[in-house]
Amino acid sequence: MAIDYSLTRSPQSGGEAWTAHREGRIDAQLFGVVGTENWGPGEIRGNAIRDLAALNKVEMLPWDEWGRMEASSKGETGADYDRLMDVIAQTCAADDPAEVAGLYRNEDLEVPRSPVMRFARPGRARAWPGRRAAA
Repeated sequence: MAIDYSLTRSPQSGGEAWTAHREGRIDAQLFGVVGTENWGPGEIRGNAIRDLAALNKVEMLPWDEWGRMEASSKGETGADYDRLMDVIAQTCAADDPAEVAGLYRNEDLEVPRSPVMRFARPGRARAWPGRRAAA
């Protein structure tokens, strides 16, 4: 069986993946981080948010979470959060720096200035620099 690695056959950003998922063009369960339980729509939502952060010059690791990302991974967010992902996808695709910066200031989307847990490797927590990891 040949594997098609064509970049034109799959979404390239979190927003593109989210739009494809909402339109039923992809199986969300194929999106995730190998070696973790982070798969499905929650992972696509997280990627869209991390893409928005990256467009604001804040790059995070694939397993970093903040805001409602953890609740999303557990299926605990509703239609309002999905509509917010629609806005993220549209805003990032529009390539308007002012809109991207404005949307990023949403408390659910901006990487918090206070420490959040980060994972150096899946399953191994560490705190942001200068902080101790939680026991």
